[in-house]
Amino acid sequence: MYTLDDIAVYIFNWKTVSINSLLVYNNIIKLIKNTTIINCDESLILESSIKHIQLDDSHFYGSQYEHAIKDTPVGSIFCIIVGDIIINDVEILFNTALHKFNTIHTGIYSPNYLRSPHTELYENINGSLYNVPNTDCRLWFIHPSIILKIKNLKYSISKYGWGIDILTIKEARKQNLFVLRDMSIETDELTHESTYPGNIANDGMKLIDDEYNKLYTINPSVLTVYKSPFPKTRLGRDFDGGYIICEIPNITYSILLSGGIEGDISFEEDFVNKYHNTKCFAFDGTIGNLPKKHDNIFFIKKNIGFKNDEHTTNLHAIINDNNSIFVKMDIEGGEIPWVQSLNNEQLNKFEQIVMEFHWPFSEKEIEVFNKLNKNHYLIHFHGNNSCGVRNHRDVIIPNVFECTYLHKKYFTDIPELNTDLIPGTLDMKNLEYNNEIIINYPPFVNLKSTAC
Repeated sequence: MYTLDDIAVYIFNWKTVSINSLLVYNNIIKLIKNTTIINCDESLILESSIKHIQLDDSHFYGSQYEHAIKDTPVGSIFCIIVGDIIINDVEILFNTALHKFNTIHTGIYSPNYLRSPHTELYENINGSLYNVPNTDCRLWFIHPSIILKIKNLKYSISKYGWGIDILTIKEARKQNLFVLRDMSIETDELTHESTYPGNIANDGMKLIDDEYNKLYTINPSVLTVYKSPFPKTRLGRDFDGGYIICEIPNITYSILLSGGIEGDISFEEDFVNKYHNTKCFAFDGTIGNLPKKHDNIFFIKKNIGFKNDEHTTNLHAIINDNNSIFVKMDIEGGEIPWVQSLNNEQLNKFEQIVMEFHWPFSEKEIEVFNKLNKNHYLIHFHGNNSCGVRNHRDVIIPNVFECTYLHKKYFTDIPELNTDLIPGTLDMKNLEYNNEIIINYPPFVNLKSTAC
């Protein structure tokens, strides 16, 4: 249960509303100990007894919001009050808000701001309480789980705060929490004319929306490449179908699990010939049989994915029955649901993983790369030159790329970052007649600076 001590209040002050801001502060501080003024009035010198964050006159809502949300203690209900708001009864407002967070799945709570342009009330929750599509961010309370997710965004890129309400409401919806307006409590403001230029609102909203969407795409840092503790070698045919593996000394693999065969088993042949006692189980539901026979390669006509059915396997049974597993996957996007299906104990059995990823840039891939990076280091990266590149969060990344992961138990410490150029000497073009994709920059390559 939340108490009044779990609310962190931030009052946004600027030059023309300083008197009212201090009035609001003096009314609230009696009830809420953690109350802070975000002061953008340089002429107002606040006493040290008043908790405040001092900014200059050039700051507006976006910057004030960024300072406030970053200052909020973890686990606190975040409350914003702009300095020209008139609150008739502070005690009723805060106790009512607290009650809603304790009794209803509340993500955002706001009283009825009389001059709000947001008037749609589409779901009555209880009496005068409505779940609404939008509400004003002039006076609102936000659930701690929402703050935890959106705390580190760059709100100041939207100078006047345009779009902050939209992204916060988006996050509330994602977390299945209500956005509430309480029609029984009304607030007003001192002045009724906004000084914020509405003609640039769309620009601000676009900037902040792009910033928010980053939360739901992979961070390029999950593809940080590290130095291998052992030499590497290439197995498989030239061009597409060959992969780079790490030569672990004295290693004995129990099995090779291979997904995606089509018409080529050159990698699988090279692997079982190199590691003589290793059996390979090759899976592909799109072909009738292997292109040729090999005594240690066993074909299963199934695709690999999240579940088990007549045409698909998640490999859980064979993984659970083995240890020291080598995994090679090139299954045209099926790698994502398959990794999602695995638990940590299963992933921990993989000595090495060679996997080709296909356009893995959305929200669902975040969990996948976090899983892989928990027990393994990425020690080789190569872009597939047949599918182009994209600018993803200011980093040029191939749309399709091959990765080699090595279990962390083979490292005595956190390894150094990779400094080998990409593509490297072992790499070959996937498509012979296209240029290679050169990516000699972080997080793939950490080129050491040299003295002039």
